[in-house]
Amino acid sequence: MPIKHEKELLEFVDAAEKLAQKIHEEWGSAVGPGGFQVRVNRDMPKQGPDIKLQNVERLLGSVVAAIDDYLRPAPEH
Repeated sequence: MPIKHEKELLEFVDAAEKLAQKIHEEWGSAVGPGGFQVRVNRDMPKQGPDIKLQNVERLLGSVVAAIDDYLRPAPEH
């Protein structure tokens, strides 16, 4: 099946990845490699992350993955 709008899709992927990097909020729980919280991260924001903005970032990732899947040729059997 021929790929349609490849240039436009690749441009969108590039813009979506840049936007996702800009809106990404660093939010951590100070959990160490063992998986247990052992200290309080004083640099952590006082309020939690913006859930709606996290949803936008997650959905951008889903759209990029769907475009990558469309542009990747199907494996030959």
